[in-house]
Amino acid sequence: MKTIKQLIQVSLFLGVLMSCLLASPSATAGQGNVIRVGSDGADCDFSSLQTAINSASDGDVILLSGSADHHRGNTYGIFAKSLTIRGGYTSCTATESTSQTTLDADGQNRVFDIWMPAGEDGTQTVVLENLVITNGLTSGSGGGILIEGRRGAQSVTLNNVRVENNEAGANGGGVAVLINGPSSGSGDQLLISDSDSWIGSNIAGEYGGGLSCMNPSGHAIGFTNLILIDRTNVIDNQAVNGGGFAAVDCATIQWYSGGSMFLFIPDSAIVANTATGLGGGIYLSDGSRLNFRGGSGTSGGIPAGDMYAARLTANQANMGGGAYVTGASTSLMLDEAIIDGNSADDDGGGLFVNDRAFVEMRRGATAPTAPCQPSQSSAGITTIPRCSRLRNNTAGRRGGAAFVDGGELSVDYTQISGNDASTQGSVVTARGTEDHPGQATFSNSLVFGNSGNTLFYAWTHSDLTVGWSTITNNVSPTNAVRAFTNTGSARVRLLGSIVHETTGNVVSADGTGDFDVLTRCVMGHQPPAQIFGSWDRYQQNNPRLYEKDATRPYFPSPTSPVIDFCDGSTAGNRDIAGRSRGSAHTGSPLTNPPGWSGSGSYDIGAYETNWPELDDGIFQNRFQ
Repeated sequence: MKTIKQLIQVSLFLGVLMSCLLASPSATAGQGNVIRVGSDGADCDFSSLQTAINSASDGDVILLSGSADHHRGNTYGIFAKSLTIRGGYTSCTATESTSQTTLDADGQNRVFDIWMPAGEDGTQTVVLENLVITNGLTSGSGGGILIEGRRGAQSVTLNNVRVENNEAGANGGGVAVLINGPSSGSGDQLLISDSDSWIGSNIAGEYGGGLSCMNPSGHAIGFTNLILIDRTNVIDNQAVNGGGFAAVDCATIQWYSGGSMFLFIPDSAIVANTATGLGGGIYLSDGSRLNFRGGSGTSGGIPAGDMYAARLTANQANMGGGAYVTGASTSLMLDEAIIDGNSADDDGGGLFVNDRAFVEMRRGATAPTAPCQPSQSSAGITTIPRCSRLRNNTAGRRGGAAFVDGGELSVDYTQISGNDASTQGSVVTARGTEDHPGQATFSNSLVFGNSGNTLFYAWTHSDLTVGWSTITNNVSPTNAVRAFTNTGSARVRLLGSIVHETTGNVVSADGTGDFDVLTRCVMGHQPPAQIFGSWDRYQQNNPRLYEKDATRPYFPSPTSPVIDFCDGSTAGNRDIAGRSRGSAHTGSPLTNPPGWSGSGSYDIGAYETNWPELDDGIFQNRFQ
């Protein structure tokens, strides 16, 4: 992880260059007056931005020129007023914005304080464009920008704005959203809607190194969007909790991520952030809801067809390297997202789901319609199509990919690979309390190349289900699935799956607690007598997997005995590649192996096959 982060930091100047080259020309000014600010003397209306703000009326547009030195050491307050501030003009006579204007607070205070008092009538709409906001410092919240108001009464938009190297003693080192009253209407309180914006290298003493949303009085917010972020980098920020982003009692937040990657700099990701406590990339608590999705959420976003995966990458924390989600009604939706290269010193390298929180990871609104496509690279630019991958995450103790502690995790249609934990649960460790058991469900997924003692670990007061998945080619696990408890209970369901390793147990258990373990419709590498708990339609056999193409590794061959092995009583509607489940074999009749226990039209494992004819009649018995 450190190597990735260092490479990103070395390449930051390339990101600056690309931002300037890719920035689209700004729209013409709105209906208000145009006010010009800069250092050109008589050609400018004002030399001071704050004087211009004070003199402006609602709806006015301020065009900003001048060097960083001209604007250095200042802080700007926008109180109950609607304005557009657009930088990037070379002079007060220039007609187009061609770059960004730097507003450097020089460590004197925060850069922008945008405030709509809770009892103020009317609305405040502020647009910031083509700016670099840097070196802000405050003992409170919002080192770069503080946005204080309520949804429906306040809306702040950032276009082509870089917020970097700011520091807050409390929350939101780069940007802080502070809710001071209940919603008075709909609309986004904060909108960042372009891949040219950047929140990087900021520090917060408490929550949200890059960006925070705080609702300290628990004001009613509703269920429409509070914050909408579309393809914005949150990179190399630091905090105690939520190195990249933190939300406390904020809902709902829509975050569309995904785009191409130039060398080691993505167009849009939560990447290389650090928390000394919880949630290196993301921290959510107290009923916050975040939908983190691939693709684009605005009409001005990614063109049709360029639908890239969201990225939560190379973040680090004590617990919950990628994300830490805690508290009743708190939720994180990961839709077409890649969670990779995150690390935790303790538990939960990729994800930590705590205390009744809910995290769901999936492809598409309900199911995929096609296999994941491979990444493509050309001239230093890499594109990663939309997919769901949980890979290369590490934990110093348990839960390499995920740790569930009294919360609920659901993972569906996902490739899970390269994860590691030093003790137990390189894929997941689940535990809880008697009142709030840890629940983890994995379905229609590929599990390969993970290392460590145990892949799936059901600890005290846990409920673990692994269904219709393929578990194979992992690095010498002692146990594929293991239950352990000396107090309380552990419930395990292994259903409709393939477990084919060279060593280790398919299902094992230890301890003096209560166990409820069922293996049903499973093909494994161990004899049935060695499977812990009860089993139904289990068979020891070689599943005969191969790489059908670059998009479908570990696919059943035409002679695989997993074909039509089970009924669909616990199956989902689609497999990991988007094919409908329950497609019965229609080719030459299949001769079943001795001791065959299959009975249905559903292929077990991550894939549903469709082999109308077998490749070679000599192998039609599927066990030679």
